[in-house]
Amino acid sequence: MLCYGQHVWANKHKRGVCKDNLYFKDGATSCERWDQSSFDPAYDKLPLDFFLDMVRATFERDAYDPAVIQPDVQVPLQDAEVAAARA
Repeated sequence: MLCYGQHVWANKHKRGVCKDNLYFKDGATSCERWDQSSFDPAYDKLPLDFFLDMVRATFERDAYDPAVIQPDVQVPLQDAEVAAARA
């Protein structure tokens, strides 16, 4: 809501109710870096095929895999090594 709440007559600071959540900062950072730019028609895009292996890997793993979802463990949103491999 932070970027568009005012356009739909909503409280743009509604996310504040979650500010004490362990993942609040990660969610806010993710929205700031990637969500808002997804609405920019001039933003450089990648073809859908680029994401196929990532989507397959996500759906092939066990749901709630403890190796992936670890309560109270925060992983950086960006991994330079993974990004370089995907470039």
